[in-house]
Amino acid sequence: MLNPSKSLTLLLGNVDHEGIVSKLKATGRQYKKKILDSSLENWGSILEYFDDFPVDEVLIKLSPYTYRLIASESYKDIAEELLSKVAKVSNIVFVYESLLSGVEDGEEEQDDGEMGDEENESLYDYRYNFNLPNEDIRIFVNNLLEQVGLNVFPYRKNAELTVLALTFIDQTEQNLFFRIYVPSGRMWALEADKLLQLFRDYLSKVGRANIRLDQYRTDQGTIFEFYGNEENQDLSISEEFDEFSRFLDLCVSNPSDAEILLKSSKDLDANVVYEIVERYAKEAKRLVIDLKHERERKILGIRHRLEVELAEIVPSNFDWRIIDSLVDTTIPKINGVSSALSVPLQLSSASTVTVNIQPQIINTVNGIVAQEIIGDQYINEDAKKLLDLIQKYGDEKSSELVSAVHELTDESAPQPGRLTAKQKLKKFVFGLGNRIGDVAVGLLQAYIENQLGL
Repeated sequence: MLNPSKSLTLLLGNVDHEGIVSKLKATGRQYKKKILDSSLENWGSILEYFDDFPVDEVLIKLSPYTYRLIASESYKDIAEELLSKVAKVSNIVFVYESLLSGVEDGEEEQDDGEMGDEENESLYDYRYNFNLPNEDIRIFVNNLLEQVGLNVFPYRKNAELTVLALTFIDQTEQNLFFRIYVPSGRMWALEADKLLQLFRDYLSKVGRANIRLDQYRTDQGTIFEFYGNEENQDLSISEEFDEFSRFLDLCVSNPSDAEILLKSSKDLDANVVYEIVERYAKEAKRLVIDLKHERERKILGIRHRLEVELAEIVPSNFDWRIIDSLVDTTIPKINGVSSALSVPLQLSSASTVTVNIQPQIINTVNGIVAQEIIGDQYINEDAKKLLDLIQKYGDEKSSELVSAVHELTDESAPQPGRLTAKQKLKKFVFGLGNRIGDVAVGLLQAYIENQLGL
C-alpha cells in the first residue's frame, strides 16, 4: 500500500530491472511501475500519481511502440502533459540509440516484461515494438523530449541502462545539485577550486542552504559535486551561482552596490550584510589577483615554449612582438571571477595580427596555447573536434558537456561517471546529424565508444 505522504519513484515502461528495484527497496523508497505501451486510461492513471503523491524522481524507458503512441492523434495531448510533468522533477529517460540516431542496428536486448497485472491491457507486440517508427514519428517525439526538457540518455544494452539508472538513483537520493570535472593543469584550475569553495560557503551563510561539496581527485583532474538536503530541493544552483558571481564582482568594483544586491535578494540584517560584504570583498580581490597572475604565468610559459619551437622557423630578424601580441590576443581574458570556470573552448581570433605570419607559425602558436589552456590531460584531434562542436552547438549545456569530454577521457575516473559522460555525449552527437552529416556523426560516435574500450 503506497503512502501518499511519502516520496514516490515512478518507473514508466520496462525499466524495472532487478538491480534497479533492489536498489529502491534497499534504500526504503516507495515506487510504482506503470507500463506506457498501454491504453489512454492507463496514461491518465499515471498523471494522477503526480496529483496524489510527492513524486520526486521518474525513470522512463521508451520503446519504438511508445514513440508511435506519443505521436498518434489520440495520445499527443496526454503525452505532452505527462512528459511536461516528468520534466519538473528529477528524471532520466532511456531511449535506444536507434530511436535517436535513426540507424537501426538490431542489437537491442529485449526485456522479458512481466504481464498479467492490472495493466495487462498493455499493447505489447514484439514483432511491431522493435521496428523503428518512420522518420516523421521519430523526429516528432525526439523534438518533444527536447522541448519539454527531459534528461534523455541513449543506451544499447540493458546492463548500461541499469548502471545509469543506479547512478541516477544514488544522485537523487543524495540530492546532487551540480557536478563538474576540472582537468589538472587547466588554466585557472586552482582558482576554480577556490571559487567553488567560496560558493559553498556563500550558500551556507547567505542562502541558508545546507550544502555539501565533495571532491574526487583522479590522475588527470578533480570532480566537484554539490549536494543538498530535502529542504533545498527548490534551490536553483545555476541562478544562485550567477547571483554569487555578480555579488563577488561588485565586492571588487563597488562594495556599496554589493550590499544593495545582498539586501534586495536575501532577508539579512544590515550588520550581517556589511560583515559578509567586507569578508567576501577580500576573498574576491585575492581571487581576481590570482586569476591575473595565472594568466601572466601562462603567457610567459607560452612565450618561452614558442621561442624553442619556432627558433628554426622564423628568420633571425623576426619581430617577436608580433608573436607576443598573438599570444596575448589568443589567451582568454579575465571577465569577472566566474572566468575561473568559464574557460573558452576555442581560441580567440587574432586575424588582425596574423596577416604576415606563416600558417605553420600560427598552427604552432594555437597548438601550444590550446595545450596550456586545457592542461595536462591528453586531448586528441577527435576530442578537440567534439569540444569545438560543443562550443558551437552546446548552448546552455556546454559546461556539462565539456566536463563529460574530460571525464570520459580520464581513464582513472570512476566507471559509472565515465559511462554517464559517454551517454551524454552520444545524445549530443546524435542531435548534430543535420548540422555535421552522418559520416562525421559516425566517426565521433566511434571515438566516444572507444574511450571505454567498446
